[in-house]
Amino acid sequence: MTRDGPLGFEEERATLAAAIGPWVTGGIHHLGSTAVPGLDAKPIIDILVGVSDLEGSTAYFEREELVFRDHLRTHPRAAEEYASLKHSLTDRFRNDREAYTDAKQEFIQAVVHRDA
Repeated sequence: MTRDGPLGFEEERATLAAAIGPWVTGGIHHLGSTAVPGLDAKPIIDILVGVSDLEGSTAYFEREELVFRDHLRTHPRAAEEYASLKHSLTDRFRNDREAYTDAKQEFIQAVVHRDA
């Protein structure tokens, strides 16, 4: 991708909409750290595309990801806490991406269930 953050997402959203638009039923959403202005992030844009079915699980995961993103966008202190957590986990799990992702889950779940 040539751009990070919202501009990069808009480019990718347009590309996805042109390629798979007829199959998109739940929108094309910008997720992850680059979706939260000012939050430290790797130059990777996470995108969630809603489709009509993936054995019934899409609606649950789509809702959870969006709740987390929206909370960080509207609660700067939570975004700061998440950034701090990510930095400490990057140091701990520099060579283990799966462990890094797993270690973030407690924070993410606490945010999601607080806003649910």
